[in-house]
Amino acid sequence: MVPVLFRLGPLDIGTHDVFVVLGVVVAVGVFWMENRRRNLRDPRLWTIAAGSLLTGAVFAKLGAGWRYLVDNPEPSLVGLWLHGGKSVLGGLAGAYLGVILTKRLVGYPHKTGDVFAPAVALGIAVGRIGCFLTEPIGTPTSLPWGITVSSEVGARIPNCPQCTTGIPLHPSFLYEIAALVALYGMLRWLRPRMEVPGELFK
Repeated sequence: MVPVLFRLGPLDIGTHDVFVVLGVVVAVGVFWMENRRRNLRDPRLWTIAAGSLLTGAVFAKLGAGWRYLVDNPEPSLVGLWLHGGKSVLGGLAGAYLGVILTKRLVGYPHKTGDVFAPAVALGIAVGRIGCFLTEPIGTPTSLPWGITVSSEVGARIPNCPQCTTGIPLHPSFLYEIAALVALYGMLRWLRPRMEVPGELFK
C-alpha cells in the first residue's frame, strides 16, 4: 500500500510522489537560476531540460519495472507505469541520455552539464525525503542517531521486516540527503573556480 500524504478529490496523493514532484520543482528552479547567473538565454536550454525530464521519468520507471513484470502474472503497460516503482539510477541515466539526444535534435553545440549538476544534486536531495518517509529505513545500528519506528509505522513500510522489531536503524536516506546537500554546496563553491566549460559537471 502506498503511503498517502493527502487526498485531492477522489485521488490519493502519495507521500513519495509529492516529494518527487517537489524535487523536480527545486531542480528546475536551480537550473533557471544557474542559467540567469551565467546569462544563458537560449530557449533551446529549456527544450533540453524538458527532454531530460521526459527520458529521466521513463528510465526511472524502466529501471525498477522488472519487479512488477516478475511479480504480476498479467502485466500491462498501465500497470507498469502505475505500480512499477522508480529507480533514481535509471532516472539519472535516462536524463543524461535525454540531454544528449535533445541537444542533437535542437542543434545546441555547447556543454550543459555545469548548469544541470547543482540542480540535479539539490533536486534528488528533496526527492529522497519522500524515500525516507516511505521506504525501508536502513540496517540495524547501535549508533546514537539510529532511528526506531513504532511497530504500527514499521508495518506500513514495504519490504522492511527490521522496521517492526523496535531496533534502531541507520537513517540511510538522511545520510544520502546530507551528502547531496554537501555536494550542492561544494558545486556552488567550485563554480567560480572552474574556468573550463564542463569541468564542474565532471
